[in-house]
Order: sequence, then structure tokens, then C-alpha cells
Amino acid sequence: CGGGGSAATGVKNLLMVRIGLQEEIEPIIVNTGDQVGVGVTIAKNPITNKLSLFCALGSKIHVYSLPEARLEQELSIGDNVNAVAVNAMVDKLSVGCESGTVKVYEIVADCRV
Repeated sequence: CGGGGSAATGVKNLLMVRIGLQEEIEPIIVNTGDQVGVGVTIAKNPITNKLSLFCALGSKIHVYSLPEARLEQELSIGDNVNAVAVNAMVDKLSVGCESGTVKVYEIVADCRV
């Protein structure tokens, strides 16, 4: 994940998020540094209305607040992650790993895993 080439060449990777369907809305830019986000999901907590972006970067999950694009948490999985999913209540995070395992984590207040 990240391809090594990004780190070696100094290329910076970005995720561009557009909230809403109108093209005139300025996109939100999330800088993932030298890692390529291979599994990305956005979830809105139905109780707090907090919007969060969950991104798999190698063996870690980064959780960003939206629309601020602020890194709120980094979760080390211990295995390269290929897929990320959050349930409708935004209280469970599932990650699919390169090893074939699926790990499930509990999300507590403010999208802390």
C-alpha cells in the first residue's frame, strides 16, 4: 500500500471529497502524505451528525473529521488493510486485511476507535 514509489519520489497523495452534488462547491482536500488510500469510507453519525472519513493507509486506519479534513485518530491494524466499512450507527468499524482476515472494532464517542 502506498507503492513505495510515492515515498521514494516525494509524491504526496491526496483524497478529494466533494460534499453535495453541485460542482461549484469547493472540494475538501485530505493529504495522506506518502501513502495511497486504498480503502475509504465516509460515515455520518445519525445522533451527533458528525461526518468522518475513514481511510486505509498501509497497516493503519486514519480517521479524519469532515469538512475540516483534520486527522483525529490513527489506528494501527498490524496487517495491510484493503477494505474499510462502518455500520449505519457508526459504532462499528470493519477492516478487510491482506491476510484474508476481517477485524471489527468498536467506535466510541467522537469516532474514537
